[in-house]
Amino acid sequence: MKFLLINPPIYDFAAYDLWLKPLGLLYIASILKNSGANINLIDCMDRNHPALLKPVSNRWGCGKYLQEEVQKPEILKKIPRKYKRYGMPHKTFKKALENTPKPDVILITSGMTYWYPGVIEAINTMKGYFPGIPVILGGIYASLCYDHAIANSGADYVVKGNNLSELFRLFKELKIADIQELCFKDYPSPMYELYSELNYVALRTSTGCPFRCSYCAIGVLEGGKWERKPAVLVASEINKFYGSGIKNFVFYDDALFYKPEEHIIPILSQIQKLRVTGFFHTPNGLHARYLTKDLAKFLKKTNFIMPRLSLETVNSTSLKNSGDKLNTAEFQTACQNLQNAGFKKGEYGAYILMGRPGQDFFEIEESIKYANKNGAFVFIAEYSPIPGTADWEKIKNILPCDDPLWHNNSLFPIYELSEWKRAQELKNLTRELNLKVRSY
Repeated sequence: MKFLLINPPIYDFAAYDLWLKPLGLLYIASILKNSGANINLIDCMDRNHPALLKPVSNRWGCGKYLQEEVQKPEILKKIPRKYKRYGMPHKTFKKALENTPKPDVILITSGMTYWYPGVIEAINTMKGYFPGIPVILGGIYASLCYDHAIANSGADYVVKGNNLSELFRLFKELKIADIQELCFKDYPSPMYELYSELNYVALRTSTGCPFRCSYCAIGVLEGGKWERKPAVLVASEINKFYGSGIKNFVFYDDALFYKPEEHIIPILSQIQKLRVTGFFHTPNGLHARYLTKDLAKFLKKTNFIMPRLSLETVNSTSLKNSGDKLNTAEFQTACQNLQNAGFKKGEYGAYILMGRPGQDFFEIEESIKYANKNGAFVFIAEYSPIPGTADWEKIKNILPCDDPLWHNNSLFPIYELSEWKRAQELKNLTRELNLKVRSY
């Protein structure tokens, strides 16, 4: 069987390649390859695609996407920001399809719920080139907005959840492939050989999360499952990519530091034994509660760059109501452990959540200042309302309509101009404080 895998373009007010790879799609590609299938990939968000000009990247592999301003959807007309299409130009995408052998099946992934216009565009384009070929849609949008995806995406089949059992059942039903369900620990390495050039490799050492934060969808997507790969397997996978020339490694885990002596510390011990001298990045918020003195030392010795802690807020009630996974004293201890291990102020970060239901701007400002006081480089994480979460139940009825475009973190819940201006003031404050903390 010949499979064509597609990662569609993004439509949004802003997008940046912060180690963004369609990891789920790449795991599926490896599983299919091991079953004897032929795989082709068109990643519209691959900045290093050979049909594009050489991109500008920072030393860690991140950079700006190609972009073009496009007309805003009608329901977003009043939002005072430019709306853009990011990624491979449409003409280049069509040319790539022309040069791709006719597949037997097309698999397309989806990211944020409000990125669905790119999914629809990609599916419509593919159906023009490969009429009659079944298109199967999965990913975050497909899972969290399942009914919307069935009604609007144009896909022939929609599967939901990060557990691949539903996809494999569909394969069997359609007589596409007969693949046995795999535990996460048995997944092969993601199929990065599908790319012509790589600046980094993103990996997961675990699936699911032991926490249930009120604003996070991981519990919905993973169906409550929580599984980790053995440390030896993780280190071996990293070593394999390191041997092929990769220097930057990105952990996508949602609870990388949970019970560190059972997982991340053994992984880093193995990495040291294998003499892997790459750089490690953690775009997801790390649990400061588990950042012990020993773990901080390992992070420094194994070249973790800007470890990002998940603070979210200094309001004790908000912290307790959102998941009770941290308090300010634990955050302060984590920052001190990092400094004692050799990280300078400004060399580690903290995520502050902005826009969560019931949150006021004073709380956000106090949180920004507190993180800065503890030497953290502050990252503002704008809240996005996510279907299926506990917070969603509080706000779903105040959205202007049920279109997933209103899930966009660039506009919720800052509708009024006065609130918009206040949010911009806090972003400016963050920039000023970050400049100061970096100069220490």
